[in-house]
Amino acid sequence: LRLLLSGDLPAFRRQVRINLAARRLRRAAGRAFIYHDFGFPMICHPDWPDSAAWLNGEDYDEWETCLIRRWLAPGETAIDFGANLGAYTFACAAAVGRTGHVLSVDADAYVVEKLRLGAELLAAPQVHPVHRAMTAENGTVTFYVRANRTDTGGQSLRPEEADRLACTPVTVPASTVLHLLDELRLTGIPSFVKADIEGAEAMLLATVPAEWFTTAGPFWILEINPYALRHFDATPRDLTERFPAT
Repeated sequence: LRLLLSGDLPAFRRQVRINLAARRLRRAAGRAFIYHDFGFPMICHPDWPDSAAWLNGEDYDEWETCLIRRWLAPGETAIDFGANLGAYTFACAAAVGRTGHVLSVDADAYVVEKLRLGAELLAAPQVHPVHRAMTAENGTVTFYVRANRTDTGGQSLRPEEADRLACTPVTVPASTVLHLLDELRLTGIPSFVKADIEGAEAMLLATVPAEWFTTAGPFWILEINPYALRHFDATPRDLTERFPAT
């Protein structure tokens, strides 16, 4: 009421959103639930702090998810490397429909299990959660996960020193892009690819078919973090130079 009377409408709207989110979380009593605040069905896992925070709008990818849904069409294929909360995964799922495919990939088994639960709640057979680290070779690798298994920030194949000290090393399956697609029997060029894998993007791009970088290739959303890339002996230029200039 004080915010409303002060005339600070942006702060008032933020507080209303926070209050409504808190009410939803209380009513859920710890159970995962569906909500539609972002223009498509999304899943909140109350026992996952990052997921509950997204419900408050603290990590709001509205522009990107809106673009995805305008770009993709029913029946098309999308790939989400580093799916984490699943915002891009479920935005893609809404756009491609049940006749399409959404490959939702993450190196953290905890995250993949949440993605599976989300796909089940949404009755979305087009979503294919996969536990995998994307690397230059097939096999297994060491991935660093948060010891509390709920805070997924800073998790990586090669994390910063401070994050490494707060993480536990685990062995996870690893593969190249083509091996993963062959395994899932997905053919052709996807319509959309998002990659946010904490510095391993250059390693992923090195295994992607050349035609994916042409103007006939997929639409890309690619994280470019110079600080994370340096742990993989890569630079932002190593990523950008793979794409056509026009």
